[in-house]
Amino acid sequence: MRTIVVGFVAGALSALIFGEIATMALAALGMPASSPLRLPADLVSGAPAVAIGAVIGGLWGVLGAYLVPRLPAALDGPPGWLALGLAPVCLVNWVVLQPLAGNGYADVLHPAFLLGGVLTAFLWAIGTSLMVGLTQRVFGWQWI
Repeated sequence: MRTIVVGFVAGALSALIFGEIATMALAALGMPASSPLRLPADLVSGAPAVAIGAVIGGLWGVLGAYLVPRLPAALDGPPGWLALGLAPVCLVNWVVLQPLAGNGYADVLHPAFLLGGVLTAFLWAIGTSLMVGLTQRVFGWQWI
């Protein structure tokens, strides 16, 4: 149960803090917002995108909390979180969520769109890794 709680809270907070920083930076640069931590607006109506992003970040955090400690030693910790953030998180966004929202693969494969997704996922992974590591050090919790 501790893994679920810590993973969800770390992932959700990271989405709220680091994911939103990436989204704001991309908007300031005039790049499209392609955050893999948000469902496209066409798929959800009535819920704030930030809240949905926190829930999605939390769910990915739970998955990572279970998977990352079980990876080979070279990928345990931040490298494992980066692998999770840059591979499955981005791929699910590009291959599943964006087409469901009606975006064609030509839109999804636009370099600015890809860069925005990778930047957001990268910052989310770093933030989640930091928060999980901090929780482990402060409370002395082990995952298994």
